[in-house]
Amino acid sequence: MRRNDERPSDVDWSVPPRDIDTIAQDLRALRTGNGGTSYAEIARRIEERRAARGIPEHERRLARSTVYDCFKAGRKRLDIDLSVEIAAVLGLDDEQLPRWLDRCVAAQGVADSASVVPLRTEIPPPVPEFLGRRESIASILQRIDDGASTVWIDGMPGMGKTQLALHIAAVLKREGWKTGIFVDLGGHRGNAPAASPDAVAEAILRHIGAREHVSKPNAARGKHLRAHLAASKTVLILDDARDGAQVAEIVGDAAQGIVLVTSRNRPRSGVSALTALTLEEFDTAESIALLGRLSDSTAVETDLPAAARLADAAGRLPLALTLTGRRLSAHPGWTLADHAELIEKRLSENRIDDRVRNALVLSVAELDQQADQMLRLIADAPVSDIDTVTAAAITGATHQDAATALTTLEHRNLVVPRGDGRFALHALVRAFAADRCTEIDSPRERASAFGRLGDHIVATVWAAYATLSKSTGDTPRPARFEYAERAWSSEEAESWLTRHLDDILSVAYAATARDHPQVLIRISEGISWWLNLTGRHEDAISLHEAAAQTASSIADATAFASASLDVGQIFASLGRAQEALVHLRRAARLEGDLDDPGITGLLLNMIGVALVYSGELEQSVISFERGAQVHRALDQSNRLLSCLVNLGVAQSRLGLWTDALAVNDEALAVAEVAGHRLMYANLTVNRAQLFIDLDDRDAALTIARRGLELSNEVNFMIGTVNAETMIGQLLRLGGDLEKSREHLSRALDLARKTTDTRLCAEVGIELCRLLLDEGDDAGLRALLEETGQWSAQAEDPLLHGQFARLQGDAASDPDEQIAHWRAAAELLESMRSPLAREIRELLDAATVPRA
Repeated sequence: MRRNDERPSDVDWSVPPRDIDTIAQDLRALRTGNGGTSYAEIARRIEERRAARGIPEHERRLARSTVYDCFKAGRKRLDIDLSVEIAAVLGLDDEQLPRWLDRCVAAQGVADSASVVPLRTEIPPPVPEFLGRRESIASILQRIDDGASTVWIDGMPGMGKTQLALHIAAVLKREGWKTGIFVDLGGHRGNAPAASPDAVAEAILRHIGAREHVSKPNAARGKHLRAHLAASKTVLILDDARDGAQVAEIVGDAAQGIVLVTSRNRPRSGVSALTALTLEEFDTAESIALLGRLSDSTAVETDLPAAARLADAAGRLPLALTLTGRRLSAHPGWTLADHAELIEKRLSENRIDDRVRNALVLSVAELDQQADQMLRLIADAPVSDIDTVTAAAITGATHQDAATALTTLEHRNLVVPRGDGRFALHALVRAFAADRCTEIDSPRERASAFGRLGDHIVATVWAAYATLSKSTGDTPRPARFEYAERAWSSEEAESWLTRHLDDILSVAYAATARDHPQVLIRISEGISWWLNLTGRHEDAISLHEAAAQTASSIADATAFASASLDVGQIFASLGRAQEALVHLRRAARLEGDLDDPGITGLLLNMIGVALVYSGELEQSVISFERGAQVHRALDQSNRLLSCLVNLGVAQSRLGLWTDALAVNDEALAVAEVAGHRLMYANLTVNRAQLFIDLDDRDAALTIARRGLELSNEVNFMIGTVNAETMIGQLLRLGGDLEKSREHLSRALDLARKTTDTRLCAEVGIELCRLLLDEGDDAGLRALLEETGQWSAQAEDPLLHGQFARLQGDAASDPDEQIAHWRAAAELLESMRSPLAREIRELLDAATVPRA
């Protein structure tokens, strides 16, 4: 045991955290240094600390399993507050705890950055000057024809691996492969983390419409991913892979589809069913041909010995040759020997890396000041692609000057065109230019450049949010800064957010470390509405939790409450009630410090939602009513509407359908006056459910069809799913099984595109009932298993009870049937649901002794 006066030295403070696993490792070391303190004892000590701080008793309780989870490797999110509490009870003192907090924040920052995946939904074409590599191209295409599904292209930096992969993809497209996906895995981005395999797999599955496979084990997930790639004839390029293990976690080892991988390393392990090709330097003929194509000089063709000397000086590396070729045109009065001699003089050692760096030094030396500064600053910026608008924001230049500078960089081959007016940096060029930025540009200049980029991203995010929310009749949340709205359509706003989401998140996660914490907070607040509407829940959770942590560190109570509200709302909507309550109750304690009194009502509303899913329906009704009172007093119609919608749902679950209908009437009237089209659609769909509960099927069907129409008009996906499900349910009950299947199948297809497992489970239950009526045993078994997985992920006792009822209905064994019905009855009775009475009647009938 450590003596009380000894300071723990189990944390290696000199080594920055690589990821969240580093924190788990540190905690295990602290626990070992503390004599192996039990998890139960750690929980007890934390509860004592919370009591001493005056935290309410119901918020002090901490399960042993929750503590244990913090010590486990492989977590995606870090509970920073709990990790600090654990470290405190394991011996870190008041001087060390701030450093530990910073360490935890840094670890989560690494994980957040790795979760941002630069994914292009169209593979860009190779550069126009691409040539050579004929043997490599023929070899790869032949291996693909022979059945190779994964082609691994490795080689030193500057060998042209990515351009070769792009060329192969272009050939395959001409041969009938329809489309492609390009992902930068960032395996060699210097200090930046490589892309998380889970995040990459999720991004790809989301794009190809197979999001339901995200949560499956790696092997099963990879199998489904490859099957979708093969079926859709989609070529996948994984650029700059770190190693075979990173790739294997993404695509598995099933021999389906075509995956092209580029890497500086050979695939020592991790990936099976692949063929590997190592690129070497160009031969002399290829090198001279590339120099000739890039140069206006005839000397390359007329003085072959000098051209060969120049090629050798550039190491016959495609990147170095490309940069050198551009220099030939810039100095028409120089001979090839002059160029070769200059390069040879600059080489201090005969190393490939020096030849590439030397070519970059010479190319950059000939840039004008504006283009040189732009190259440095965009290399230092945490964005994957650059367009004129972004470049102007970073440098502070006019759009015309930014366009001119980008044209100069493109002519020098220092940026690579990606189509749509966007450019990317080769990894070596980015690393080189970023080093120069650190050497030449002062910390203040770099911070100012990031600030301009952050302000541009924030302003555009909020402008897009304002456009989209107003198009649905909603009112944007109040902003605590000024931004200019834009005269663009909702389609343009949607397109900008979708296209730039990766860069938006990258800038947000870099903001705190770049001394611009408000950029993270404002992005989190501005993009929350859209992330929720489009079902990007995991992106939203990571972003809002990072914003809450940053707001806490700078003592911004309103921002902290807002971020906690946003993340709590997502957890509540996903049925993860306990996680929601942790965030919401923590924010509610700051009620007296908030700039916006309406946030109190929002918190009461979301606490009510979490209470619904935790089974505390009476308490949820009280919370919703209190929230509604706050918003009525402040004349906040949009916020009031949300409370009324949720109040009606809670009353409906309690079987108070007349009360719920009255609340629905009030809410519809408020929505109509406010012109809130999305909320009006939502309320109409909810009204249909009330008439189902009241057993008025004809009225319910009419209202559900109207709700579907309204939801489609405002692109309200969740409303569309719910309306399609209700229509399918009503048609099934009316005996029209064929049309019921059409609606339920559409609903499930849409639900799968979200990360909302509760929504998927609700639709799955209704479709299972249809399959049960149709007698489709095989289809029922498959969907029943999948629906069970969705249901298990949602903390919703009512949903669990409905699924248990379905299992009983589908069971062929009487004992199994009764067991499921009993479980359903107990769950539903705990919720005081009127559905329990019907199941008790089934149980009574099933257990009546036979004569």
